Amino acid sequence: LEARVSLAQAVKADLIISLHADALVEGTAYGTTVYTLPALASESASQSLVLRHEPDSVLQGVDLNAIDEDVAMALLDLSRLENMQSSEILAESVVKGLSRVLGGLNAKPLRKAGFSVLKGADIPAILIEAGFMSTETDLANLQNAEWRARFAEGVRLGVMIWYAQEKQIAPLRRR
Repeated sequence: LEARVSLAQAVKADLIISLHADALVEGTAYGTTVYTLPALASESASQSLVLRHEPDSVLQGVDLNAIDEDVAMALLDLSRLENMQSSEILAESVVKGLSRVLGGLNAKPLRKAGFSVLKGADIPAILIEAGFMSTETDLANLQNAEWRARFAEGVRLGVMIWYAQEKQIAPLRRR
């Protein structure tokens, strides 16, 4: 999943949506869930980002080699805070879009998890579990072209809601 973050940074993506289908070995679950990064995972991610990647690839347009380590960590934390807020708005917007188009989602559609694709410092990111392949109804939906088209429309609607909000907030942010 980290390769997806690197690719998104390389093409200067506006956001990351990582799409998955889940399965349970035991128990039952159903419906779509949208994940964002929890605050605790965010705090430890800044340091590991610098250690795992070239310092000039962690924040778009910033060469972390050229600045003090404490300043670099502060920049990462500020970028991560801004993008966590944007990711939260994106997740909420996608849930709204999916709810409007599909109707019922998972009982708890907004969740938090430390998936690596969510840990990029400078790009808003969400991970969507479209459904559970271990649940008969969800599996039938995932295999149904009409349902997938409605699902895609719900995600698109959510992204458009998010984009409209981001456009309003953008002038208030320091870049």
